This record gives sequence, structure tokens and C-alpha cells, in this order.
Amino acid sequence: MAVTREQLEKWTPAIIIVVSCLAFAPGITSPLTRYDDWLYLTNNTIMRNPGWHGFLTVWDSGRAWRGEFPEFFPLRDSVYWLIFQRWELTGTPYHVVSLGFHICASLLALKFMRRLGASSTASMVGALIFAVHPIHIESVTWVSGLKDPMYTSLLLLSLLQYLKYREAPTPGRFAASLLLMVLALLVKSMAIATPLLLIGLERFVGRPTPWKEVLQRAAAFGAVCAAFTLEFVFIGKANGVLVPPHGGSWTAHAVLAAWAQVSYFKQAFAPTEFRLIYCFAPPESFADYRFMAAIGLALLTGLAVKHWWKTRPLLVLCVLWHFALLLPVSNIVPFTAVMADRYLYASSIGTCLMLAILLDDHLGRLKVPVVIGIVVVLALTTASRTFIWQNQEDLWAESDEDPDCMVDPDFPAADAHLLRAQTAADTSVALKALERTIATPAFANPRFIFQCEVLVERARIGVLRGESNHASVWVRTATKYCPNWTSAWNLALQLNMHRHLEAAADAARHQYDLTPNPLNRLARAVTMLELKVSPEQQQEAVDAVRSSPSTTCDALNTWLRAVSPELGQAVSEAKAICDGVPGGAPKP
Repeated sequence: MAVTREQLEKWTPAIIIVVSCLAFAPGITSPLTRYDDWLYLTNNTIMRNPGWHGFLTVWDSGRAWRGEFPEFFPLRDSVYWLIFQRWELTGTPYHVVSLGFHICASLLALKFMRRLGASSTASMVGALIFAVHPIHIESVTWVSGLKDPMYTSLLLLSLLQYLKYREAPTPGRFAASLLLMVLALLVKSMAIATPLLLIGLERFVGRPTPWKEVLQRAAAFGAVCAAFTLEFVFIGKANGVLVPPHGGSWTAHAVLAAWAQVSYFKQAFAPTEFRLIYCFAPPESFADYRFMAAIGLALLTGLAVKHWWKTRPLLVLCVLWHFALLLPVSNIVPFTAVMADRYLYASSIGTCLMLAILLDDHLGRLKVPVVIGIVVVLALTTASRTFIWQNQEDLWAESDEDPDCMVDPDFPAADAHLLRAQTAADTSVALKALERTIATPAFANPRFIFQCEVLVERARIGVLRGESNHASVWVRTATKYCPNWTSAWNLALQLNMHRHLEAAADAARHQYDLTPNPLNRLARAVTMLELKVSPEQQQEAVDAVRSSPSTTCDALNTWLRAVSPELGQAVSEAKAICDGVPGGAPKP
């Protein structure tokens, strides 16, 4: 029995939900990554504050203004906080929530496309392509990408309310649209492009609104976005997010920023690449082929807009939508990321609708099989690439070995090499990647916030490989330049235990001062004990501590009775911990 258009439209939302789940299902069980997930969750002390007071600390902007945290997006962090309170660092709940927001954004995109005046077929095809597009892998499968489907959902709700206001102007609808935009801005800064989108709706959807009225309506949105923009810039400045031009000169920066726009446009229609980090070989001049390609794209886009201006205003809106939402990340003000697929998430609504309209216009009887083929290919590509997230080493290997990352002097290359070093199972591979990180000019830049992470990771690999001499140098360097890193002192403790007791005791003391938990107290007490007993007794103490946690406390209590009483003070803290823990087992 043939399916009617009405039946297909009725079932479109269900189809979008099913294909979205199938396309992104492989990423549901992937673990948290070392790329920003540590910033938002693993090492974010705010997440560990329970109760109502803990929730309110998420909305305290003080850390951002003091340069202690690089962003202030409290609505996004509230979602993280709620998940963390129940599941802590288990990846699946975060992925489920991200997928839920993506499905919400896809359904809202369907409704929005219909409200713009696109045909039912074009709206359905556009929303389906958006739902399974491979460029959304980063935004949906990466825990730190939650902000993209979340802010896009709020942005679409804001614009839908604005379209209602445009049809029947009431203060309530205007206020609702403005409030939803503010909520989107509390999730991601790219929502500052909203006034441009409103102007596009006023001029290219239905009868064009006179410019005077357009500007009056957009003024409130523009003022709010201007205030948020100033906040983002000053917080970025306080946290060192703003950097010198990429490539070392404004010429190189302009070429690479222009080439990023070409890459974005290509990825929107033909997503042949997949990297979390894109590197760029520095150009020598504006004669570089990448800048020529950007000029070609600008000319092609200008000709298309001129051709459609009067006959197909909706296509003009699609072009405006794509570039307007990329404007905040076009590197006009340089920051540490030149290009990322996640920036295309909301922007791709315009290109997905454009592609759907063109297919609807020109394919005739081939429309159905071609559309099905496109959706299936995109969904399979998304699913296959999402599998990569299960293996962190595979996720970073391609970026680390990218020829452009070998010559890119700036932060993206350094990040790529460091992440490969942290996730490689083979210490030889990790060591090579780490040496590439250190050789990157960005590593010597004071703004490179991962310098301590690199030093500690290099020391860790040295300890792991048993390279005592080299490891000693790196451990000393890590503790000297990163004295507030507990992990640096822990490596010093590991390296010096049983060999250089004074150094081991000093490391244990620093480790405890930074992180005064029971295990670190125990380590401090044991190193103090080792300084005062014979080598045979030292080994016995080491064996006791290394035994199962359930017997460690009993072993320490035995030491208090068997060794001279003067050692009682050395392990008194450890004994107090043991006495206070049910079952006698210290907890980390």
C-alpha cells in the first residue's frame, strides 16, 4: 500500500528520532575524553559541590572573572552538575542527554523549516539530513559538545517565538523570544549572531518588513548580544583565551581563517574529513592557494545570492544563516581554536535546508531514491565514525600524525600531540607524540595552559619506562614549574621511594598539603617511618602498605606495637584514619 504525503509528514518526527538514535548509538557507551571533559567535569571542583549551595556555585561568575575558569555558561554547567550528582564521571548519561538535545534540535529544525515557508518535502528532507549529518559527531558524541545541541534548541525556540510575534505582535511573544535567546547565550557564545538571523527572517520570509521597523525590533536583541559579547571578550582576556594571530602574522592568520570558511562549506555538503583538531600549515603570503579558494567561494556565494535575491529569498536566507552563525568563530579576534566541526552544528541548518530545497526543485521522479540514498549514506558514515570514540588512541592518532600538525606552530597542533601522548597504549608512541608537543613553538608560549600537563606526562612516561635518569630530570622540572600539581609530587614520590628517602618524604608532604585525603596522609606517614628504621624494616613497611587495603591499617597498628615508641608520632595520623574507617580500610 502506497504511503501518502500526509502519512509521511505525520510520521516524520518518529523517523527523525529513530534515525538519530541509530546513527549516534555507537557513541552512547564511549568514555569521557581528555579533551575539555577534564575541564568541565573531571577536574572541575564545582561539580563536586552537593546540594542547593553546590548548584548556586555553578551560577557564580567569580571564577571566570578571576581567570580561574575560561568560560561562564551556567545553564550548560547546570546540566553537567545535575548529571554529575547522580552518575559522576560515567560517560553514558552525558551522551544520552546530548543525544536527547540533538533529537530536540532536529525536531525543532523540522518545525522551523516549515514555518519559514519551505515545502513539506524540503522541510522533511532538510531535517532528516540535519539529524544524521556526520559533522554533528563532535557535538553529539563528545561530552563537552553538549552546548551545541543545547544552545541550538534554545535558539530555534527563540526564533519560532519571534516568527509568532511577527505574525501577531504582542509583548509576551517578544519577551519570550528575547528570554529564550538569553538562555541560549548562557549556554554558548555563538548565539550572539541572533540579531542577524532576525534581520534575515524579517527581510526574506514572507513580505519584507521595512528597514526602520526591522531595526527597531532587532534593537533589544542587539543590545543584549552586545552586552554578552563584552562579557565574553573580557572573560576570555582574563583567562588568556585570546591569543596572537595564528601562524605568527596577520597575513597568515587571514589566510587560515579564510581557508577555514572554505573547509566549513565543504564539510557542510561533503563531510569527507573527521578530526577533533584541525591543524594548518602556515602560508607565506596571500598568493597561497587556500586564500585563492576563499576568494572563489566568496565570488560563487555572491553570484548565487544575486541570482536568488528576488526569485528565491529562502535560499538567500539559507546562505545568510550559514555565514552569520559562523561569524562569532571566524577568528576576527584570534583564539586558540581556528576551526572545529562543532561550530557547524547550528550553522548547518541553513545548508541542510538549502540542499533539501535544491533536491526538491530539480530531481523530479528521482527525488525519493536519491534522498533515501543521501540519508542512508550520511547515517552510516556518522555511525562508523562514532565508533572511533570507543578508543581514545584511535580518536587522536589521525590528528597527531596529520602532516599539517607536524608543521603547525600553534595551539591546535600542540593539543593534538599531547592528547595522543596521553592516550597511546605504547609508551614509545606516547613518547614520540610528547616530544612533538614539546617541539611545538606553542609549548613555550606562556598562554599554553597545558605546559604543566606536558611536563607531568613526560615525567610519568619516564617513570613508567624505568628511565630513572631522564625521569629524575623531568620530575624535578615538573615539581619546580608546577608546584601546585599533586600528580607531579606523586611522581616524585614514586621515583624516590626506597631510594632517596628525604626526597620521598618531601614529595609526600607536598602531595598531602595539596590534596589532604587519607591515602596521601598514609603515604606521608609511611615515608616518615621509612626515614627512621633499618632497610629490612623499611621493606616490611613497604610490603604492608602495598598489601590489600583491608590489611594495611592492621599492619600499621602492628608497627606501633613492635617498633620503638618514638615511631608512634610518625604514624599517628595514619592510625587515626584507620581507627575512623569501618573495617579498618583507608579510602582514597
